[in-house]
Amino acid sequence: MWSSRYVKNIDKSLVMSNNCRILVETKKQTTMGTRSLISKETGYKTEVESKYCHWDGYPSNNGVLLDENYNTEDDIDNLLSEEGYISSLGDSIESTKFNDKDITDFHADEQTLFEDGNNLGVEYIYLFKNGVWYVTDTYEGKPSFQPLSHVLKTI
Repeated sequence: MWSSRYVKNIDKSLVMSNNCRILVETKKQTTMGTRSLISKETGYKTEVESKYCHWDGYPSNNGVLLDENYNTEDDIDNLLSEEGYISSLGDSIESTKFNDKDITDFHADEQTLFEDGNNLGVEYIYLFKNGVWYVTDTYEGKPSFQPLSHVLKTI
């Protein structure tokens, strides 16, 4: 069953893909932060680096911003290397709002990334690997990364 934690009055639809569901929020009316992790493979074995983002983590906002503006290794490295966690993702690093406290972490693999994100209370996890953005939500308790481009086609 889908949970609508931390969001209120949002039109929702489900995207079915390989028996995995991604919650797509089609209307921006949040009352609290929709938290997310923005991450990438580091290139060292299966290691993943991530940065916490507090506001607007749903695919129709952060997903679109990542897909349209952060689509190279350098773009993502620059975003992840900034001091502090992301309060609100912008269409450039200059327009992104950062908080003083840093919540950047390294994870052994995608499963650990998911577990750590779930422990932080994030709703969405974005992962850049092999030049492609992937997204999963944390509602089902297990990762089901889907290509972000497929999810965005349903919005």
